[in-house]
Amino acid sequence: MKFLNTISVKIWGSFTLVLFVIFLFITIYYPNQQHKAFTDFKKNELKEIANTIALGVELSLKNDDFEGLKKTVELASNKKDFEYVAVFLYENNKKQLLTSYPEINNDKTLSENNDKFIFEKATFNTDNFNGEVLISFSKKKINDTVNALNKPLYITIFALLVLSVILFYLIANQITKPIKKLIKITKELQSENYQTNIPKSYSNDEIGNLNNAIIDLQTSLNESRRNNKNLTEGLEEEIQKRTVELERTNLSLVDAQSNARISNFHYSSQDEKWEASSVFYDIVGLDKRENYPISSLLTLFMPEDRNELALFLDGKDNKSRERARDFKLVRQDSKNTVWIDLRCLLDFNEKGELLNFQGTIQDISYRKKIEEELQELSLVAKNTSNAVIITDANRRIKWVNNSAIKMTGYSLEEMIGKSPKMFQFEKTNPTTIAKIKQLLDNNQEVKVEVLNRGKTGNEYWLELNIVPLKNSNNEVYGYIAVETDITELKNSEDAIRRMNETLENRVLENTKKNLDLSRMIVEQEKLATIGEISAGIAHDLNTPLGSAKVGAESLAYVLNEISQLFPLLGSEEQFLVYELSKEFKSSLLISGVQKRKEKEFVVNFLEQELNYEPENIPLLAQKLIDCRILHEQKDLIAKITKLSDPIIFLTVLVNLQHKDSLLESIITSTERAAEVVKDIRSFINKGSTPDRIEVDLQKNIQVVLNVFNYELRKNISLETSFEDNLKIQGFDVKLFQLWSNLLKNSIEAMDSTIDKKITISTKSIENFSRVEISNNGPQIPEEIIHNIFKKFFSTKRDKSGTGLGLSIVKNVVGEHNAKIQVISTEEKTTFIIDFPRINAF
Repeated sequence: MKFLNTISVKIWGSFTLVLFVIFLFITIYYPNQQHKAFTDFKKNELKEIANTIALGVELSLKNDDFEGLKKTVELASNKKDFEYVAVFLYENNKKQLLTSYPEINNDKTLSENNDKFIFEKATFNTDNFNGEVLISFSKKKINDTVNALNKPLYITIFALLVLSVILFYLIANQITKPIKKLIKITKELQSENYQTNIPKSYSNDEIGNLNNAIIDLQTSLNESRRNNKNLTEGLEEEIQKRTVELERTNLSLVDAQSNARISNFHYSSQDEKWEASSVFYDIVGLDKRENYPISSLLTLFMPEDRNELALFLDGKDNKSRERARDFKLVRQDSKNTVWIDLRCLLDFNEKGELLNFQGTIQDISYRKKIEEELQELSLVAKNTSNAVIITDANRRIKWVNNSAIKMTGYSLEEMIGKSPKMFQFEKTNPTTIAKIKQLLDNNQEVKVEVLNRGKTGNEYWLELNIVPLKNSNNEVYGYIAVETDITELKNSEDAIRRMNETLENRVLENTKKNLDLSRMIVEQEKLATIGEISAGIAHDLNTPLGSAKVGAESLAYVLNEISQLFPLLGSEEQFLVYELSKEFKSSLLISGVQKRKEKEFVVNFLEQELNYEPENIPLLAQKLIDCRILHEQKDLIAKITKLSDPIIFLTVLVNLQHKDSLLESIITSTERAAEVVKDIRSFINKGSTPDRIEVDLQKNIQVVLNVFNYELRKNISLETSFEDNLKIQGFDVKLFQLWSNLLKNSIEAMDSTIDKKITISTKSIENFSRVEISNNGPQIPEEIIHNIFKKFFSTKRDKSGTGLGLSIVKNVVGEHNAKIQVISTEEKTTFIIDFPRINAF
């Protein structure tokens, strides 16, 4: 017991207790402090990196700069002392991965496991996107680092504890002093005082190694801090550079929009907020300082375009978010009309209701004006039946078409550089020549009838129309002359005149000689008939010639689209579209119901078998149906979808199809005009009519529909239903006049109707072949419906009506032993013609 009460034992016991306390302190408290220091440092480091990356991501997304986004993440990748960095977007309350480093394909890997990782987040927000940047570091690495650093310490302390029991106070005091110093240094590092002075130990014992390990740690922390600073400065410099570039680009874009008369806009239906650049308000004539609701802006559209605008903004039937169309507006300030090109990206909810839309609006009034002028100039197309001559300002021939070469007998080379006076000769009226010169000298349009002579001595009468061509400074740089051969008409007029003179002489002679009264009456009736023919000649000729004019306008429109789009195709695509235009022919005779069914099949094929882009499927399917490429042609459709731009390709194809159809219609119209003249001469000379032939009603009506294709495509919905192989015995030319007059009458009747619609059908009924032509124009009043077939009776006195159109319809119906009736209601007006079946003759 005495041994235990000795001072040595007490000192040894006290020292041993102190050593155990110190050992416990070092082995528990010190590693915890180190772990906390490492953790806090790593959190601060991760937070700086996350905030820097979030700033770069936000700037990149604001400017749709995905290349900048990539660079931002790549800059972060230079600091690889983390597990991963990931960028998320919030969409529909869901978090979706945008990008990560290193690349992570399994979203479960990104779950925030706080037991294993340290996480730091930084959020970002733009007008269109919001999300967060998530960066993590493994707690296991921190634990491993602390354990690795403290392993020598544990060994040293254990050894010191054993030795201290033996060597007492001195060794213990010697060991305790440097440990306390190291703890102090560790706390300095914990407080981020990385510049504290740590003397290097040259001792090879555990304390020296621990001291040097802390020095290495201090060096590593300083290096990490410098790297973070360089990363931050690099990102800031890149962001400033990108900001300057974007500001310059924005200024250039504003100038370009102003010069091109184009403006961007954005509208949100939730808060009814409307945003647009100043160019937008300049186009529509509104004051930018005022806040206009969307409803007042929509009233600027022309009434006839508002239904189209409603469909344009409707998402129930068409799932495509991208829309583009031309509209006509009325400026709020001056009430002048202006054409705009409206292009939108629309967002709809599940019910098809519009949430918001954004896009661009461009003033294309000047372009529309040029297009209208080009359509007018299309009348001089190369294959027109009229002769066309273009001269320079000195009235020297620069170009003529084939009809002019055929009419004059001169070749193009013989006429180039010559004056059109070369066609005049001694029989040409000098007064007419002087009138032409006077009008041209005054830069006025010329409309005269003149007698010319060709190379072979042939004489021909022309209806000459000369128009001066002027530039933007109102200076004449040339002339264009359209010459219509009216020789046969002149001959007919001479024949009628001679016949009138003969009849007059004959009547006088018969009166004087008191010849048979019945013969005199017959001659007088024939004279009256000729008078009626004279009044109707102009109308009979106007129908096919007017049809040819409409066909030429349509052809010009189609050729203009082809000229714009064809160069956009590659050489192989150009060859393919040309071959397909010969194989597939478009048709106006396909009913709307049939087209909708065909479109459903094509849409299903594109969705299920080709997995085509959903937003482009409706438009692509409609283009395929218009080109008559149906779902049965699966290989061809698959080939087309792989082209660079299937929509442009199919647009060129359908225009090529329309071009061929229109050329056939123009040729048919000119041939029918010649047939009318032939019929007139036949009646005058012989009083006989052409023979009946077997006429296919569908093909006969198709010719007229092709002629009026341009008018129908503009703003009229056409529905047809034809019974196959329905034929009658009739006069082909007369039937052409019948359908042309009825169709023209229907189009004119719907002049004030917004949603114009024409329906044509044929079917067999007992012993008749029935044709029905309907339009949704206004109702014909009950008091005049019985007079519409009378000669010179017209309901269009204030327009261009002559009162002969429906009279000719009545006559043609009578010549075919057919019957016609009219049923007019508030919903539609229908003309019903019943022809006897072929076996009824």
